[in-house]
Amino acid sequence: MMATAQPGVARQSAELTAALDQHSISKSVVLHLAPGVLYGLFYYLPAVPLAARIGFSTMWALNLGVLFVVVPVQMGYLLYQAKLRNGRFSLDGIVLFREKTPVTRLAPIVTGLMLWGVVMVVAFGGLNDWVLHHFFAWIPRGYLLSWDATGQTHSAKLMALLEGLVLGGVLAPVAQECYFRGFLLPRVARLGIWGVVLNAVLFSLYYVWAPGQILTRLLFLTPLIYAVWRTRDLRIGIWFQCFGNILAVLGALIPELLNFN
Repeated sequence: MMATAQPGVARQSAELTAALDQHSISKSVVLHLAPGVLYGLFYYLPAVPLAARIGFSTMWALNLGVLFVVVPVQMGYLLYQAKLRNGRFSLDGIVLFREKTPVTRLAPIVTGLMLWGVVMVVAFGGLNDWVLHHFFAWIPRGYLLSWDATGQTHSAKLMALLEGLVLGGVLAPVAQECYFRGFLLPRVARLGIWGVVLNAVLFSLYYVWAPGQILTRLLFLTPLIYAVWRTRDLRIGIWFQCFGNILAVLGALIPELLNFN
């Protein structure tokens, strides 16, 4: 009787096999940036003008892109690769870095990374305005990210914030981490630490709808990406993005709830 492989052994075997499927630098650049270009086109062309017309903010337009671009494009591509490789829509061997770091170690890592992110934002927050002013002043102010909008009702802002908890706080982080850290990062493993740098730089450039944040994003995301690469645990990135995004939305949502009549 043939022995059945244990899940951990099967996963390690899948990762070793996938490690042979390394992406060229040019392919990696395209796969990193193409989803951002599509997301940016959706944001700048139909989404923001639509939001302005119906009295919603640019953040609402951005979260709309999560539903119609981020999840379908990034998860759709992973499922397409899964079908090609496995003959079925299973992400085994496609989304890697699925080691299980003990929670007693995982929680302090994520907490430390979030504190690092807060320090970077506080220390270099003014850098965003400097980059925006010196390199992207040509972008109309109506396209800059904000929860506020001309003519926006209190109810519309509240609805956008609640949507942001789900779309920006859960769906986007899961899709992005599976795609960028679970799929793309392992496929530049031959570069070692330089693969981490490549992933960090390209992921920062991916955010074409927030170009002023490129440098600060690079500063606070590089340690996160290194932690995922070092531990081979994708959950670090998912937890970090989910908690960080949810806390950011709550910072705007709680005052709105307190003022809701």
